Amino acid sequence: MIIRKAETADIPDIVSLLKLSLGESLMPKSDSYWRWKHIDNPFGPSYVLLAEEKGQIIGVRAFMKWEWRNGAHILRTVRAVDTATHPDHQGKGIFKKLTLSMLDLCRHEEVDFVYNTPNDKSMPGYIKMGWKSLGKLPVSINLCLPRRIFGGNQDVDLISNPDGNVLIVKIDENISQNWDTEISSDFWSTNYSKAFFAWRYGKIPVLDYYLALLDNSYVIFRIKQSKFGLELRILYTFGNNLNLRNIIKYIKKKLSPLFISSREINDISMNKFALNVGGPIVTFMPLSDNSHSIGLSNWNPTLGDMEVF
Repeated sequence: MIIRKAETADIPDIVSLLKLSLGESLMPKSDSYWRWKHIDNPFGPSYVLLAEEKGQIIGVRAFMKWEWRNGAHILRTVRAVDTATHPDHQGKGIFKKLTLSMLDLCRHEEVDFVYNTPNDKSMPGYIKMGWKSLGKLPVSINLCLPRRIFGGNQDVDLISNPDGNVLIVKIDENISQNWDTEISSDFWSTNYSKAFFAWRYGKIPVLDYYLALLDNSYVIFRIKQSKFGLELRILYTFGNNLNLRNIIKYIKKKLSPLFISSREINDISMNKFALNVGGPIVTFMPLSDNSHSIGLSNWNPTLGDMEVF
């Protein structure tokens, strides 16, 4: 078995291995989705290593690049995402070999830290390799008591016209919104740019995201049909709380979701039915002296930054 860096020509075989090993349970797997995620990323192409035996790809490990900013300071990081081992070669330690090789590569590339949100099955393996748990990502569920108990309204076209100065548009790569973002030295947040927002919310080939605007405030959201009812997922907010409350009230009125999920919902103070349920457990490994003090108290990823995609 050899371990080597992936090349563009490997993408079809990588996607086939992911489908064979993992199925389509979370996100549909395709060449276009892989290219969006691992090649078109404005932070740079992902680090991808392959395990190969007799000319066959039997393992893949991908770390997606991400930058976090605190005032003028920037941390170059990676998120451990796609990994798969061919079913005929499981139990040979391929996942561990690929991951340790990837950590060596990241140290050589002067990456500051690696993080991810592993499931219960993979968590012990990461802990054994030196990751530490930072706890659950703070996430709130805001119960809405919808007028329509079952379903809700998923037709966003019905709310795409201005009403009370609120405008909702589907995000695409050509959206002309001036992406104003706060630059704070209180915590680490994504190193936002217009290119980032266009890539993350406009170019993704498997999901639709929407932008709701009121004056200089905006909300990025998507709609998800769960087994319990319609979920309004708030990915990113910017602006004053009064405008944000009015935006979300308008979306709620038109969609009638069963609940809203968000990191920012408590700050917006929508109503008294907010439950702090907590999101996925975030694990973390520092790779440079710049990142040893990182924790969820001074690191502020949004739900849009940390969605499993």
